[in-house]
Amino acid sequence: NPARIFGLYPRKGAIMVGSDADFTIVDMKMEKTIKAEELHSKQKITPFDGFRVQGVPVYTIVRGNIVAERGEILDGPKGRFIKP
Repeated sequence: NPARIFGLYPRKGAIMVGSDADFTIVDMKMEKTIKAEELHSKQKITPFDGFRVQGVPVYTIVRGNIVAERGEILDGPKGRFIKP
């Protein structure tokens, strides 16, 4: 578990009382073709443009709040610096 390796556990890397509850729910049956214009990146090009993938993020939860649903960003940035 990367959170343990970097000394962030149990705040990160666990879904339990007292942890931040950051996770993504992925529908492994869904397929999608990656399109560069749909990526949320400062880069305008990607080597993955046109790739067909299986497994699509359905929900992204950050600190217990749904911040993205089916590719739509619902809330602004939630990131913050943390130290081990």
